[in-house]
Amino acid sequence: MAAERLLSLGMVNIVDVQGGMAAWEHAGLPVEKQEAAMPLERQVRIVAGALVFGFSLLGFFVNFTFFYGSALIGFMLAFTGILGLCPMMSLLKLMPWNRVSILTK
Repeated sequence: MAAERLLSLGMVNIVDVQGGMAAWEHAGLPVEKQEAAMPLERQVRIVAGALVFGFSLLGFFVNFTFFYGSALIGFMLAFTGILGLCPMMSLLKLMPWNRVSILTK
């Protein structure tokens, strides 16, 4: 059924595998697997921690005003926790390593 729809859309190189991917793998045929991206929540923690650490170092060694960057990140983390809106997560979703191709779903 899906193969017929793809053929009707003009796709040429279509293979209809009886039994699905499980049968394909069981037959020992080659399979390309895409490694899953790190969970978004973990990526947010890494970025937020790195920003706080970086701003703190800059505040100690360059200029005191960089501590405001750490305070801003802390405020945004509290804001995110209270409202459930995370701008950083929205930006990270757009990164190429977090995009999934329609063909790999």
